Amino acid sequence: LPFIILDYPRQFSKHSIFAYRTMFWWGNFISFTLHLQGRAFNSYKKKILSRYNILRKGKFFICVNKAQWDHRYESTNYRLVGKLSAAEFASEINGKSFLKISKKIELPEIVGNSNVMATVTRFGLATYQELLQMIK
Repeated sequence: LPFIILDYPRQFSKHSIFAYRTMFWWGNFISFTLHLQGRAFNSYKKKILSRYNILRKGKFFICVNKAQWDHRYESTNYRLVGKLSAAEFASEINGKSFLKISKKIELPEIVGNSNVMATVTRFGLATYQELLQMIK
């Protein structure tokens, strides 16, 4: 199915990726993802490792796939941090050159809502604020 991706803020270079990605995947979900690679990832790795409990309680997902451009929420690509032990979480972060931490809002949560855009905007902004607090 078609999708739309919005990266803001975004910084892509040969040696670093820092992006907050909003993805509207028609018929599936809307997701909000912090995508880090290279220098940006290395800059925040220690902080993120220390935020395991926050991510676990916040219902965040972490990419467990070796391919960073796969956006499917399947067990081979994303896993709920709350279902990983602290050691598994650390292994995922230390075992890759990139990191994607994500939250999604399912269509049933917004369909029928009187103000869909306000609901999605609130969810996206709250996720953005949580993720920024995590890397400060």
